[in-house]
Amino acid sequence: MNFGQAVQEVLRWVDWNGSNAETLAKSWLNRTREDIATKFNFEFLFTIATATTTSSNTYNFPDDLLDHLMIFIDDEDGNPILIYEMTPGYWANLVKVPSPLDLSADTPPYRVLLQGNYFRIIPDPPSGRTLTLWYYRCPETLTNDTDTDYFLTTYGETVVWGAAWRGAVYLDDEQKIPKFRAAYEDGIKTMIARENRKKADRKGVVRFKTWRDFPPATMRRIFGVF
Repeated sequence: MNFGQAVQEVLRWVDWNGSNAETLAKSWLNRTREDIATKFNFEFLFTIATATTTSSNTYNFPDDLLDHLMIFIDDEDGNPILIYEMTPGYWANLVKVPSPLDLSADTPPYRVLLQGNYFRIIPDPPSGRTLTLWYYRCPETLTNDTDTDYFLTTYGETVVWGAAWRGAVYLDDEQKIPKFRAAYEDGIKTMIARENRKKADRKGVVRFKTWRDFPPATMRRIFGVF
């Protein structure tokens, strides 16, 4: 299925032909593709980006960021160190030790504080170090009728149902909203079963895998002591 065919399918299901119908249908489809991308660790969306530390300890995430996975910083010998996310527990433990760490010193462990579309490294690393970001990117926005991608090719029906659900919400169609939502959710479950590489948590919510999903011993074996 290509983008143009998907647009027509969405409009057929919502049964609407307003003056801006096609424009909105394209928006619903692209937003649905992005939503589907958050349901599974799709390998083709995995991306690695690098940056160099500066006098500022705040750095922007890439514009195409969908969700971050891991952030590394090179030590003085050029070896990558995994940076753990800053948590309230980290601060609580820090103030309990007899000699608290000097947060202004150039000594690990570094921590990263996530702040919307940017992140901050604490303590301030020296300039010239390499930052490596592992993340999942957003799928590219489709615009032309002949455009297609993995989601439309493999899970086109699910994408259409998700877009139709958004359309029904936009049109406030109370009869179609639950119907399209159920079809979309069933499609997501089928997709996950087919991909067969990700498990849901106890609440049935599918999440991205981060360093929290791995035992500490595994992380130390892979990345060394940090």
